[in-house]
Amino acid sequence: MKTNLIILNTISLREALEKLEILNIKLLFVVNQRNQLIGTLTDGDIRRAIINFHKIDENVDAFMNDEPYFAYESDNLEYKLSLFDKLPIQYLVIVNKDKEVLKIVSKKELGSLPNYAVLMAGGLGNRLGVLTKHTPKPLLKVGSKPILQNIVEQFSSNAIKKIIISVNYKSEMIKDYFKDGDKFDVNIDYIEESKRLGTAGCLSLLSKKPLEPFFVMNGDILVDIDFKDMLNYHVNNNYMATMGVIKYSINIPYGVIEVDTDNNILALSEKPNKSYYVNAGVYILNPELIDMIPKDEFYDMPTLFNKLKQEDKRIGVYDELSNWLDIGHIDDYKKAQELYE
Repeated sequence: MKTNLIILNTISLREALEKLEILNIKLLFVVNQRNQLIGTLTDGDIRRAIINFHKIDENVDAFMNDEPYFAYESDNLEYKLSLFDKLPIQYLVIVNKDKEVLKIVSKKELGSLPNYAVLMAGGLGNRLGVLTKHTPKPLLKVGSKPILQNIVEQFSSNAIKKIIISVNYKSEMIKDYFKDGDKFDVNIDYIEESKRLGTAGCLSLLSKKPLEPFFVMNGDILVDIDFKDMLNYHVNNNYMATMGVIKYSINIPYGVIEVDTDNNILALSEKPNKSYYVNAGVYILNPELIDMIPKDEFYDMPTLFNKLKQEDKRIGVYDELSNWLDIGHIDDYKKAQELYE
């Protein structure tokens, strides 16, 4: 909670003014000794008090607005978001039934889920040859936007606003492009890989363990997916780990013979079509799985899933994905360009 935006009603106008100047803000929320919201105080309120010859050492509660805007915790999200449109506010106070302050949120935070997304963007992209000589693969444009921007915006539109990007090759270019994520309506932090750690190894470098199930996604794939639906699927099935998969079909242009151990023919299939689930590079993990990942060592997702399977943990697949493209080779990149154009 943004406790620095809260002041007690017993502090002086001077103290409140100093706080406004230090934080470079225009409004503070006033509470009593029981942490109940009783008002707001702006720099304008303080100026008017001074103009009217009040002493700067008087308490703020005599000059605050005692009809502050707020929302109850029980109010629906649509109503809470509407307050940002109706009022010239940057933050909204959420209170309980006794008007005790629970949290102060921005519009971005209010409209987001608590879950993180960790995006793997540290690969060298060697298979794309000259295309990645001066540009990291996640910044290659597909359509009008870099690959990674498409992914970030897709998470943002699904209310996943907390993004962690794992970087290595030409990391400064990626960090300079996305910065803190504000212009993409997300919050972005970074993990610096000093060596290749695989699709799971970088999770051991997280400075703070997530409290909720979190996404892990390769930063070089494009796919149509409803992240919120995948998250609900993961939680409802009580999985420890969920892997996003795509169905991949192979047409075998020959007659296929199935035999037993004595070479007796069991079945004949003429030019069969075989379908398999393949790993799409999108995962959801429960936070406790981070403890299973070796610290700062190469470790990939298949190894983690195999270990969980051996330990008879609940793991599953989510197959509601479409238009999947793994941009690993130049032909894949050309195909993506054609699709997005």
